[in-house]
Amino acid sequence: MTYRPVSRADETVIANRIAEIYVRYPVYGYRRIAEELALEMGLKAIYPGPCKPMRDLTAYRYPYLLKGLVVAGPHHVWQMDITYLKNPSWVCLPECVDRCVHAVCGGMELEQHIGYSQLFAYPRNGLVQAP
Repeated sequence: MTYRPVSRADETVIANRIAEIYVRYPVYGYRRIAEELALEMGLKAIYPGPCKPMRDLTAYRYPYLLKGLVVAGPHHVWQMDITYLKNPSWVCLPECVDRCVHAVCGGMELEQHIGYSQLFAYPRNGLVQAP
């Protein structure tokens, strides 16, 4: 690869184009001006772009089961919520929430570790405790 000097005329054309961009967008910094100029000239970087994991996104989509459902009143739709709190160590605060009145109806016990069996017990406890 050999260095080929650029003529002054080519540099003047680019400098004029930079000045035009600056006049049109005076709030642009040098990076945005360079980006605008590169876009107009069709220049792209030759290094690889960001690496996004290639995964099957349909495998992680779950249907929204409440779509089209009208919540008739209290105790019709419940949801589980797990809040993590930073104490000296992390603790979990699982709770059962009524979607109609947005009130916490069950759970509310701080747990150090939480398992699936405990999570499924909280809605039952919430239903028993609910008025």
